[in-house]
Amino acid sequence: MALVSCVGAEPQDQRWVREGSRFASFVIHEIRRGEIVYRQGNQSHQVAIDHPIDPPSAVRNWVEGPERLTAAMHPLPTPAGPNDLDIAGN
Repeated sequence: MALVSCVGAEPQDQRWVREGSRFASFVIHEIRRGEIVYRQGNQSHQVAIDHPIDPPSAVRNWVEGPERLTAAMHPLPTPAGPNDLDIAGN
């Protein structure tokens, strides 16, 4: 996928496209590292991607996460019953 916009467009006018997507009068043919190949009618064109973006700026409402994350509960709860498994028939 690629984040594209028309020249001179406002940042809110950017749009994510994938191969086969229609953007304005173009059809996105192929997305490569550093360039996009698009078709307009029967003609193919290549355009260089010259403005790499910082990943957080491409995400709305980016929130920095905690430095440490754990799924363990403190203190650990007491088990409700025995934890033994009885496997029969092997």
